[in-house]
Amino acid sequence: MTKTLKGKDNYLFLINDSSKSLKKHIDNTVNLPSPHIIKKKYNILNNPQTPFLIVFPDKEVICKDFLPDNIKINYRKHLESYKSVFGEKILDPTNILKPSDYYKTDTHINNKGALKVFKVFLNFLNRKFKVNLEYENIELHKIETDSLSKLNKCVGDLTWDINRQDTILNDISDIYYKFPPDIDFYMTTYMKNDQSFKILDYNFNDISDKHVNNVIDWNLVSDNIFYKKTDTFQINKKVVIFYDSFLLSSIGLYKNLFKEIYFIKNSFNSCLLKKINPDFVFEFRVERFLI
Repeated sequence: MTKTLKGKDNYLFLINDSSKSLKKHIDNTVNLPSPHIIKKKYNILNNPQTPFLIVFPDKEVICKDFLPDNIKINYRKHLESYKSVFGEKILDPTNILKPSDYYKTDTHINNKGALKVFKVFLNFLNRKFKVNLEYENIELHKIETDSLSKLNKCVGDLTWDINRQDTILNDISDIYYKFPPDIDFYMTTYMKNDQSFKILDYNFNDISDKHVNNVIDWNLVSDNIFYKKTDTFQINKKVVIFYDSFLLSSIGLYKNLFKEIYFIKNSFNSCLLKKINPDFVFEFRVERFLI
């Protein structure tokens, strides 16, 4: 079944995915989680480590004007349900994002958009911890390409054969915004240049040496944990960040914010938290995964 929907101006959108992303926004009856279910998932009533939730808006919400004329975005009920539970502990950057902050031919936010979300997070940290984290000017290198797939950055997913099936795509040109080398992370080669940035297995063993010269690809990030402990921290806290693919490309922005930080590509997991015992927990989650 095709998962690629053709929109206007060569914008492509996700359809027929398991999380029913698009359908949730046009039909308000799709698997709506109740506040009770959300509280149970995060054990909110009995859990002092309830996470702060940062939500990446679905592409179809930000780029709604480029959907086919017969598709209208009417609902964000899942996000509203989560907001009713998390209150001030949820960050929603919808108002600062524009269509150009998302790829045309991929489901994800691009690095220009990811940088905006990072700024929102910094502002939150300043308020929460009474610090004064200043945003450094990060210059993105704009790359115009006739196909994102040629860049070997694992983007352009809506043009892949497995997703587009028999859908004919005449123009799959797009723009990639590349981070500077010290921030660029996903699909780069792990060189262990930063001795304090380690790769751990799920038993918290340091397996960094095993992966030297390996590409930080989907399997590596899915099967392992990234960890950093530094003396040059900006906030003296131990934190866990649960994340999905929307944060993946911009991890390099976040790794120096705290004294200790664990990046775990997974949803909220109480068992792991008991082993780590962090001071704070953050979950970065795309809207379509709020289930």
